[in-house]
Amino acid sequence: MNKDIRRSLAVAAVAAVAAVAAGVTGAEGLAESVTRA
Repeated sequence: MNKDIRRSLAVAAVAAVAAVAAGVTGAEGLAESVTRA
């Protein structure tokens, strides 16, 4: 159980870091990639 929880937290942390990195590089670029996909 604990391993699954830690795994989920790790995935959430990675997603948060990726979101912050995308925000730093440019929200406009991210919006374009989302609208294209």
